[in-house]
Amino acid sequence: MELREDILQELKEQKQKAIYNQEEWLANELWCLIEVYNIHKKYLAMFQLLKSGKYEEAWRVMDRIDISMGNLRINFGEGMNHYNLTFINQIIKYYEKVFPDFVYTSREGIIKSEKCSICGEKVSLRGRCSHVPGKLYMGELCLREVTDYEIIGVAIVKHPLDKYAILKLEGQEYNYQVLDYLMRKLDSPFRPWYIEELKRKRPEFMNVGRNEKCPCGSGNKYKRCCYNTPKEYGLHYRITLLGGEKMKEEAIEYSGRWVEKQAIK
Repeated sequence: MELREDILQELKEQKQKAIYNQEEWLANELWCLIEVYNIHKKYLAMFQLLKSGKYEEAWRVMDRIDISMGNLRINFGEGMNHYNLTFINQIIKYYEKVFPDFVYTSREGIIKSEKCSICGEKVSLRGRCSHVPGKLYMGELCLREVTDYEIIGVAIVKHPLDKYAILKLEGQEYNYQVLDYLMRKLDSPFRPWYIEELKRKRPEFMNVGRNEKCPCGSGNKYKRCCYNTPKEYGLHYRITLLGGEKMKEEAIEYSGRWVEKQAIK
């Protein structure tokens, strides 16, 4: 599945005409449509990377889609309900949940100087221009351009604002078992599916007698340790794929180290 490049070129030309004629509302609307095109292009590229098993590259593209969605949402209003944007916005949230828990590097530093991308005016605490970051002005997105930055250090984190810099730890591999199975089943980037979060008893606690030793390794009896406590329950996911060639639903259930698969007719 590919997008026609001539459509993008036509949108860019029309935006330039709108700018030339000082039609700001039209220039802004065309910027939004160009962004819609780019989001679809990134989404299709992300899906192909997932199908090829290039999961970390796909994750980085997905992060850029999320950023683009945020910029578009501020400016496009009701347009966000069209062009399959609702589907893409929701489905990338589902994809995030089936990826392993990455560890990231996160930069720490001080922004010493920045300027407005629209007018070029320097931004300071005492004085700044009237342009609002994230808003459109004559078909251009207002940003803050950092002109002087001092790096203080780099932190290792699990939940950064910027999820781009994935860290690979020596001797540790990320588990892509669920993604592998999911991508074997997905036959189209626009096939709908969803994920549910449930709490289930962990496998090691199933079928354990009350007087047996607790599976947690404490040495105590199960009934005097983890029995009927939150410790014996873990987060469990249920993925349901809708439709497809045989028009049936299929569920994938997984929790940590184990995966259950079953078809729903």
